[in-house]
Amino acid sequence: MTATVPTEHTEPTEHTEHTATCVLPGYAILRRPSPPHPVTVATSNALPTAGSSEDHGPSVTPPRVEHVAGMLTLWLEILQRLRPVHILAKGPFHPRITPYTYEVQRRIPPGTSLTLKSLHLQPPVSSLRGYRHEVRFCATIVVGRRIRAVAGTLCLRRSKFKVPLDRLTPTTKTRGTNQWRLESLHVI
Repeated sequence: MTATVPTEHTEPTEHTEHTATCVLPGYAILRRPSPPHPVTVATSNALPTAGSSEDHGPSVTPPRVEHVAGMLTLWLEILQRLRPVHILAKGPFHPRITPYTYEVQRRIPPGTSLTLKSLHLQPPVSSLRGYRHEVRFCATIVVGRRIRAVAGTLCLRRSKFKVPLDRLTPTTKTRGTNQWRLESLHVI
């Protein structure tokens, strides 16, 4: 970026006529802009991406938006007290989400309407250790008359639960598979 300072009067000289920058009347150029530097990428220390298969297996298919929206809708139904909180233990939710759900539920008055307004997923990335794939998401929810932001993380994990979210009850029998699990969730 070129920094300029106003002066009384600057006459164009033969030096300024041949340069790439031109002098405006009343301004003097303090320094010329530097040319852009080429960007180099170090390949030896680069972290593996989700699509690399050199040490971490095949590429990962990201979770479907509908699936994540279903998980968040289930969580919102629990916050509305339409479902019991202990159902989270039967679904693809990390155990630390249960105490956080109780905390958020205490702040929301009973009878308050909660709806999911929008949801945005980032592409999956490998964690620093390389064995876990993560997807970050952000969503907006309508809480009564207010709009709140929700941010969270999904991880691809071996889970003992494979149940459609609409059939999740406290007595549901489950079986294991690799699936996306809701690891963290924060209402902002």
